[in-house]
Amino acid sequence: MQEARLITEEERDWLRIRWEFLRRDPEYLRLWEQFHDWQTGKIQIGDDSDLLLALVDGFARFGLGQWVDPALDFEKISEGNLPDAWGNRLTIEHLMSTKCHTVLIDDLPFDGSRFATTLTIHIDLGRVNSRTALKAHINGIIDRYLDDPNIRKRPKRKTDYERILEIGRLHESGMSNREIATHMYPNEFVDPGNLFDENSALPNPENAERKVSHALDRYHQLINGGHIDMTYP
Repeated sequence: MQEARLITEEERDWLRIRWEFLRRDPEYLRLWEQFHDWQTGKIQIGDDSDLLLALVDGFARFGLGQWVDPALDFEKISEGNLPDAWGNRLTIEHLMSTKCHTVLIDDLPFDGSRFATTLTIHIDLGRVNSRTALKAHINGIIDRYLDDPNIRKRPKRKTDYERILEIGRLHESGMSNREIATHMYPNEFVDPGNLFDENSALPNPENAERKVSHALDRYHQLINGGHIDMTYP
């Protein structure tokens, strides 16, 4: 495992959300079960088996630093009081990839007396795991380092992962799309009656159900490997 380091609240929240989707991934559940059965002696695999290598190191494909029991919720993991798959202390850093990459940017067009000619950026690819996120992360580091008001990051529309996760949970609990829509978007089902303001939007139950349907599509995409491409933060 990598050395312990401070985790910002932003990082912590991102890791929590990503873990909630990852722990529901059918492929992760399947491989974890195989790994656990091998580790506990329920199944035997030869030492030179490709399957053994895939199981021992399989966590890396999911952006993890080590195997983590999907039955554990984020708070239990972050408390640091439980053993990991190998008997060591389970920490929040198990939810981070140990893969890192260094980028060298040479010949910055600034006065050498103020800036070095080479800026070295250390990037944890466990938290920047898509091309778009990598570019945005590098741009953000350069912006902060140079403090140049002429450099602007393109604003982006943030995905409401919390809402997607909640809608997925409600769906798994057995609620229908209509019931979820009523719970998540109550204003779309309220009859304004005599208090109707002509400037207000009319109730639209069908629109609320469409939102739920789209969120569930995204939810199923996220728990089936889509969590790997979630951008940080």
